[in-house]
Amino acid sequence: MSHAVVRVKVAEIGQFWRVFETDGKALREKYGSRGVRAYREIGRADSVVLEFEWDPEDIARFLADPEVKTTMQRGGALGAPEFTLVEPIGELAA
Repeated sequence: MSHAVVRVKVAEIGQFWRVFETDGKALREKYGSRGVRAYREIGRADSVVLEFEWDPEDIARFLADPEVKTTMQRGGALGAPEFTLVEPIGELAA
């Protein structure tokens, strides 16, 4: 199971979230995303960090779709998101 940690700057968190949870969700589902956790960086209202459960091949197909860029712009994304692919090595209670 692969994960992607994504950081994106946004113009306004409310606008971003409205598009992310509707049109963005439909696009992510189309390309195999299995879920996401969203975080706002403390002290930086313009920085969103997203943790996706998503295979790298599906992410590549998603990013190649021109509709993705248009949707991100509509959501107020300021520039391209930074993707980091990660895989779990373990989980602890504390």
